[in-house]
Amino acid sequence: MLTMIGLSHKTAPLEVRERLAFGEEEVPEALRAVRALPGVREAYLLSTCNRTEVYLCTWEQPDLGRVAEALAR
Repeated sequence: MLTMIGLSHKTAPLEVRERLAFGEEEVPEALRAVRALPGVREAYLLSTCNRTEVYLCTWEQPDLGRVAEALAR
């Protein structure tokens, strides 16, 4: 199953987008945290100045709350 979660300038204010923007040096750790979640086989993180998106390849519907928590750390 392929799942995408994210936010953009159309769905979230600047303050929220700034908190969830990932610099190049932060991406490997964020991906490790997401990949460590149960059922996550693969993950891809896209972060620009206007959006952040996470694409997940899983066997079943992932717990999106846990994904959000992993990224927030």
